[in-house]
Amino acid sequence: MPSPVQHKTSLAEAVHLKHLIHNSADGALIINNCGDVVFANPAAEQLFGRYGNNLIGKPFGFPVVDSDRTELDILHSDGTMCVAEMRVSEVPWDGRMSFIVTLRDITDRKQREEQLRLFKRAVTCSNNGIVITDATQHDHPITYANPAFERITGYSVEGVVGCNARFLHEPEPTQPEVEILNKAIREQREANVVLRNYRKDGGLFWNGLYIAPVQDEEGNITHYVSIHNDLTDLKESEQRGRLAAQVFENTTEGIVITDLEAKIVDINPAFTLVTGYQREEVIGKNPNILNSHWQDLDFYKAMWNTIYNTGLWQGEIWNKRKNGEIYAEWLSICTVKDEQGKVVNYVGQFSDITSRKKMEEGLHHLAYYDELTRLPNRSMLHENLRQAIAKSQRYGGKLALMFIDLDRFKIVNDSLGHHIGDLLLATVAQRLKDCLREGDFIARLGGDEFTVVLDNFTAKQEIATTAQKIVDTLSVSFLLNGQEVFISCSLGISVFPTDADTLESLLISADSTMYRAKELGGNNYQFCTGNALIPAKERLNLENDLRPLRDRKSSSPQKR
Repeated sequence: MPSPVQHKTSLAEAVHLKHLIHNSADGALIINNCGDVVFANPAAEQLFGRYGNNLIGKPFGFPVVDSDRTELDILHSDGTMCVAEMRVSEVPWDGRMSFIVTLRDITDRKQREEQLRLFKRAVTCSNNGIVITDATQHDHPITYANPAFERITGYSVEGVVGCNARFLHEPEPTQPEVEILNKAIREQREANVVLRNYRKDGGLFWNGLYIAPVQDEEGNITHYVSIHNDLTDLKESEQRGRLAAQVFENTTEGIVITDLEAKIVDINPAFTLVTGYQREEVIGKNPNILNSHWQDLDFYKAMWNTIYNTGLWQGEIWNKRKNGEIYAEWLSICTVKDEQGKVVNYVGQFSDITSRKKMEEGLHHLAYYDELTRLPNRSMLHENLRQAIAKSQRYGGKLALMFIDLDRFKIVNDSLGHHIGDLLLATVAQRLKDCLREGDFIARLGGDEFTVVLDNFTAKQEIATTAQKIVDTLSVSFLLNGQEVFISCSLGISVFPTDADTLESLLISADSTMYRAKELGGNNYQFCTGNALIPAKERLNLENDLRPLRDRKSSSPQKR
């Protein structure tokens, strides 16, 4: 049985122990032999996020073994996790041997350790060379280099530690960028330069170099960190780009680049020389501004099917310059793909082969055919009429000449634009062809005037049937680039030799009759009547008198 003195000493020690535990900055729990918590200090309450009365009497939940230190994860009452360093030792508590568990929150330390581990991993795995030098020593020797530095330079990590990094540019120590770098080091600041450095095997490489000082807690610079980036491929790519740009700017072939929506994003000077369009006039536009309408829709469908399937199309095409001139070009269109193999652009490269085409096809076609509608022109009409009249005189047959003028064409052309007007004329030409028999002749005189020559007919009714067919066909609406357009025509007919006996008088007679059809409101045909009795010279004078009136054609829309 302990003496009173021993009992008083033990009680004092117990009180002192409780005081120490209660005021400890570390969490402290007293665990009995059953594994239940019998005491928790304020630090433990904060660590678990629970008041002591919510801890005392509850199982501790972790093995309690007398040990130096153990790490365990603790779930806070707010759902967050923290890491604690646990130490366990036996202590007497209220007359019984129990265990005191001290818990030190090391969450921040563990996070810093994890960050440090990740930083080390990032430095080790970086594709950029990373070098650390000692700024406290005179020559700033290398103290660390990562594997990427070895891959970039060819120097082993072990071989460069203790050396100054100047060995990389020793063959060219007078580079201006070297002085920029040295000045930054002297001034203890960051620097970013591009150097011509040399690998261990002597090969030149472009080194993008960034250096930054590292300070200790007192603000003293202790180290420099440098990041090395091999820019050789980029520099070579830039050089190839400069060469490509020079070719782009100076080649005699026109080049046009579009996006996937067929909007022009760039052209070269040769494009302007060939087409007449300045750069600012075409950027954002569709290359179909050059469309001459000499190729039909099937042509373009086949062309783009080839491009989609093979990535390349080459061929001959007729386009239209800004001034309206039709020209021939040899065109190549190819796709441009990104690194993932996705098409991102189309590039068209073309050369003007009009001169060659003129030599190949001869000047005959250009002299005798209309460029827009590809119909015979006025010169070809006169040639055809001479031959037809001579044949009629020889064999006693007849021929009919129709003059056709489009009603409301000027309104369409002025309101919807010349490109729609051109498309309308080309479509009218096709409709006229569809109205005629094989062997009938059709020509465009210019503007919105067309002519038709019929022979091999036996009755006037055949002429009337064809004329009515033309009037009806041209009164049907036209759908042009999504725009519905309505026109009609005025048609005059003169028959050789009944109405006129010479080429000139036949032309004047048909033209005057056409004008009479227009005076009657348009959208009709008329046969020559009184004009047949007027001598050719008088008809010519009449035509000259009527010409100013024709120049003031009514452009008001007809009621339909």
